[in-house]
Amino acid sequence: MNTFLSKTICAAIIAAMLLGLLPSQISAAKAASDSIVISQVYGGGGNSGAVYKNDFVELFNRGAVAVDITGWSLQYASATGSSWEKANLVGTIQPGKYYLIQLAAGSGGTKNLPTPEATGSLAMNSSSAKIALVTNQILLTCGNSTNDCFPNPAIKDFIGYGTADNHEGAAAAGALSNVAAALRNGSGCADSDRNKSDFYASSPNPRNSASTTVYCALLKKMTLRSNGAYDGWILESSETSKRGGLLDAISATIFIGDDAMDRQYLALLHFTAKLPAKAVITSISLKIKKQGVAGANPFQTHGSLLVDIRKPYFGANADLLLPDFQARARKTSAAQVGDIPTSGWHTASFPAEVFPYINLAGTTQFRLRFANDDNDDKGADYMKFYSGNAGINTQPMLVIEYYVP
Repeated sequence: MNTFLSKTICAAIIAAMLLGLLPSQISAAKAASDSIVISQVYGGGGNSGAVYKNDFVELFNRGAVAVDITGWSLQYASATGSSWEKANLVGTIQPGKYYLIQLAAGSGGTKNLPTPEATGSLAMNSSSAKIALVTNQILLTCGNSTNDCFPNPAIKDFIGYGTADNHEGAAAAGALSNVAAALRNGSGCADSDRNKSDFYASSPNPRNSASTTVYCALLKKMTLRSNGAYDGWILESSETSKRGGLLDAISATIFIGDDAMDRQYLALLHFTAKLPAKAVITSISLKIKKQGVAGANPFQTHGSLLVDIRKPYFGANADLLLPDFQARARKTSAAQVGDIPTSGWHTASFPAEVFPYINLAGTTQFRLRFANDDNDDKGADYMKFYSGNAGINTQPMLVIEYYVP
């Protein structure tokens, strides 16, 4: 046999073998999208502890041209199921714009979603499931085995979260909850076809077509670390006093919850920003890293972990002061911290209406507290998070995404 021909045939056989060994990587790439992606998923609407009344899925156009999605569908299946339901979609998504799909309502929650572009009756699981964005309205039949949904050219984008058996990349996005949604990195711009790295768990932050336009090509990110000199925790003077009695401004950890006398612990974080004067903000999130927990987990016994805001300070100056415990906030309950961490980090995503309360050219302080000041068990139950006095890789972060026109 001709030597060149022999080598060519061998190379072809080896290539075919390699392709056969790598089906999941190839199939995941089939769901890649250079335009419309799933940018947020939330299945805890109306459940216990939820702020929003409805489940929702958010789409985003990360491309440069408008896309007509009339005739497409959003499809849902359980984590390991192959029975799919759908919500049919209509309309056009402009570049840099979001498209909000309102889904089933629960019996709880206190806030309506922003005006949606589409509605459906899908009732999503809050912790684990599969979501597919499909360019037709034919129900999928996959889901019987790991990543058997791929390849499928009709699937424009896909997310599996929690224990989902189908997902983009090697692993699903993390588990979610009644107070934690999956948000795509980069305000929706990031897409590496890996659910686990493309999404992070955070408090839900639904956006619609009226939200700020995001120009992916211009998007920048500023990550601020909290200033340990002014961070710390404050302990209530007595169970019902609602006044500060003891503080710690030098520890590498902050406490949030209650002590053995049912006195409330809350914490303050201090950030200073300096953004360009014409910066257009697309997202702001607060990230705190868990160090540990004492007693019962307050996320399960003390309600939601809430964030109050005041600029520049809660007190007379930047120092951590006892009156900061009861000081009036400029914006109370500005955000809810997600109870599900991503790589140890708990995240609160601030809605756009909160942006004006955050000083983008100076100092802002954030006060963190659980909705219930204690659980009346005469036991110490508190979360421990790293403060600005900890190592740089664990310090609280304020992440601001923006662009300059």
